Amino acid sequence: MFYSQTSQYAIRALIRLYREMIEKGVESVRLQDIAEKENLPRAYLSRIFHALTRAKILASQKGLGGGFVFKKPPEEITLWDIIKVFDDVEVYDECAIGWERCDDDHPCPLHNTYKPIREKIREFLQKTTLTQLVEAAERKESYKKQKTGVE
Repeated sequence: MFYSQTSQYAIRALIRLYREMIEKGVESVRLQDIAEKENLPRAYLSRIFHALTRAKILASQKGLGGGFVFKKPPEEITLWDIIKVFDDVEVYDECAIGWERCDDDHPCPLHNTYKPIREKIREFLQKTTLTQLVEAAERKESYKKQKTGVE
């Protein structure tokens, strides 16, 4: 993929958090519940969620009924917002073959081919929201249930 395993785990966990909140009508979800449902290591997920809290994407609620909540509305959280917490997003501006100076005026041999691909990836990451991911996941599950007849 275009980003690290940590970013992948973060995306999966945030999708699960949002879905749990919607399906159960709760305001917060325990980290343990997300880790179990997504089969993610709890300690690793804890570090991920604390980084997302520092980035003001999540907030943690202490005490009975506590857990994690969205600090920023899910419809405003993009893949870009998530991956930039964990990954160096400057790679989406770098030369495809690693030249120090590569731009429209001084292109590398791959520049004209790679630049539009890189721009599309960046655009995809900056425009795709968590809400869109959850809606897509639900459509896929609904289609799968219809196709197999399994509830």
